[in-house]
Amino acid sequence: VYKRQYQRRVHGEGQVPFTFMLAAVSTARAALRIGWTTTANKEDAMKLARGSVDRGIAACVQVSSPITSVYKWEGKVCTDEEFRLTFKYPSEKETEMQSLLESIHPYTQPQWIAVDAAEVAAGYLKWARESCGLAP
Repeated sequence: VYKRQYQRRVHGEGQVPFTFMLAAVSTARAALRIGWTTTANKEDAMKLARGSVDRGIAACVQVSSPITSVYKWEGKVCTDEEFRLTFKYPSEKETEMQSLLESIHPYTQPQWIAVDAAEVAAGYLKWARESCGLAP
């Protein structure tokens, strides 16, 4: 549980200092992972997102608007529009997540980068674990 106090100046007609408190939030460590991949179109992105949530692998997947990716493929620099997916899932689901990506991702070599979340709100973690069929 933590509390922080911030002070910031608002610019406008005169500078008015104000303070706000971040509410106390219980957090838990490293039981949730965040993973990223990209697809060439929204349909493929939604197939991966829904597939992972429907199967109880991910609690939530965010599909971002098109981004521009620059990368080297087969010796050539490529620039493409892609959709980024951000998966939030319990660490116990990592093997299932990778299997899902290997089986339905349309790319020959999809990007998959995943990290442990350093801090997770206890309520969110409980919800995420329950959404994936795990005990809180």
